[in-house]
Amino acid sequence: MKEPQASYTMFTCKSQPGWWEQPIFEQFAAHLTSRGLPTQICKVDHFKLKNHGFLRRKFKFRHFLAFLQNDKTGHFHVLDCQDWVEPFAEVRMEDILQDKRCQVYLKCQYRDEPFQKYPFTKIKPWTYFGGHTGNLQPLLDECRRTPRYGKALYFRGNTEYHRRGEILAHLQQNGTLNSDFRKIEFYQYIEESCRHRLILALPGMGNLCHREIEGFGMGTPVLMPRLENRLHNNLVPDHHYISVDVNTGREDCQTIAGKIERRYRQVIDDTDFLGFVAGNAARWYDENVRFPHSLDLTARLLGLL
Repeated sequence: MKEPQASYTMFTCKSQPGWWEQPIFEQFAAHLTSRGLPTQICKVDHFKLKNHGFLRRKFKFRHFLAFLQNDKTGHFHVLDCQDWVEPFAEVRMEDILQDKRCQVYLKCQYRDEPFQKYPFTKIKPWTYFGGHTGNLQPLLDECRRTPRYGKALYFRGNTEYHRRGEILAHLQQNGTLNSDFRKIEFYQYIEESCRHRLILALPGMGNLCHREIEGFGMGTPVLMPRLENRLHNNLVPDHHYISVDVNTGREDCQTIAGKIERRYRQVIDDTDFLGFVAGNAARWYDENVRFPHSLDLTARLLGLL
């Protein structure tokens, strides 16, 4: 007799819905159900971990985490969308990983260095998503057909993180950048992004941000400092994005802006190179971010499919 398919419960945060993570978790749960792995969502504030024999510890949920638990065996996987490689002190990954039921821990913002010793070896690189994935993806084909005439380097977003404001001010003085960074309605941001030849991305709360992912999807090439983080399917400098060899954490803002401007001027009129990078990035997006491919990827990384 054929054994019934396993069923799962996805635990997400009840008190902190977040602003972009919850739709990803919900899409994944629905996708597993459609693939014959029935998955229900349960919103909680705490999850009981088993550490050190029979000792149980309450883990306080945060909006960027989801636990996917097998209803029969109790084994669970973790999806981690937080923007820090190493989290805040109150989110102790070690407590989660020491629970023998924890199988695989997928992390959006990942680097090899902190996770070389057990139990941190359970942590694996995942992918990353845009800030409004569900709203953007139906528009992608139209976005990619849009003519791109704007030569100014384009940036919209928060200017507070990681000295962004100072770097942008230097670029603005030189006339390289668009003049207005104020937050605008999402669909206007998409329209503007599609009219420009080149988007600028800078590290923010995380080394990898939503802006570059959205640019990849829309078919607008992205200029950004060389990425330090790693993904399951890595982004290759000057293949998926136009790389600037600069350290935004150590170099002064004027130097950073100067390097960005020089790289911008090298590529802005090279339409063949811009098209090459944009095409590679769009294909990467389709395989690693676009639904349902990214959901199948996630299931495979967890060993569910």
